[in-house]
Amino acid sequence: MNQQSQTSSSISNSEKSKTPNKAPSILNQFDLNPIKQIDPIFQNGYKETFSVRLQFLLKFLERQGEEQSPSTIELINIRLLTKKQGQKLEKFTIEVTTDNDLFFYFFHTIDAESYEVLKETQQLDGTFQQYYSSTQQFLEKCKTDPLKYACILNIRPDTTAYLQVIQTLNYKDLEILRYEMLAGDDDIVRQHVSFKYGQKRSYLHLVDGRIKDVNELVKLKNPQLLLHIQKILSSNQANTIQQNGYQYAANQKQQNQNQLQQSNVIDNYAVKQ
Repeated sequence: MNQQSQTSSSISNSEKSKTPNKAPSILNQFDLNPIKQIDPIFQNGYKETFSVRLQFLLKFLERQGEEQSPSTIELINIRLLTKKQGQKLEKFTIEVTTDNDLFFYFFHTIDAESYEVLKETQQLDGTFQQYYSSTQQFLEKCKTDPLKYACILNIRPDTTAYLQVIQTLNYKDLEILRYEMLAGDDDIVRQHVSFKYGQKRSYLHLVDGRIKDVNELVKLKNPQLLLHIQKILSSNQANTIQQNGYQYAANQKQQNQNQLQQSNVIDNYAVKQ
């Protein structure tokens, strides 16, 4: 694979080691496949073959990759979607999204024919199937070994981007793979947002139904326990409201003090003038 040396690492080891705490989810108890299958991208014959959430370094380039505004770390959803003719891989798409912004959507699609052109420009080796396998392999390494492998998404002013998979070696970064990305057009983004919104509503409906079922079961088996649970929940809610009230009052007090200090500074400046 193509390996280009770069300058010193853009992501510090401390940044790369940031991984979200994985908490158990009630959604794990449900069969979510029917909800996932209404994803509009599956209507084009694609199948999801790999999915992972990774810490990305986002760089917003100011002009043709030379200067950039401050980089940010973002938790990104990345999926590999494949389309096959029989057992033969026909094309695959890399999809990049984030839960923090439903309008954030980048993708890279390549087929066997365009891969032959890419092989020449990036001096790649191997077959199209091996190219896909390497993509999945290194994305897995970014998840399992974040101190050594990382993803960087460089976003250009024209809303195109390129995704780098890098390997950190001592005091330099080695580019392992590079993918030219496109931002989703209005139609793609609209479909994506509609699907995600419907997906969230479906999830909430499942959870709400599950909670009601549990409440009915506890009410039937142990009514006193249900009353005790409801009492605890009400108490916790009241405490939360009270704590939020204290925090709001403290913030208002600090804001008033800041405004008073600012007013004094302005008054002193006016007197000196």
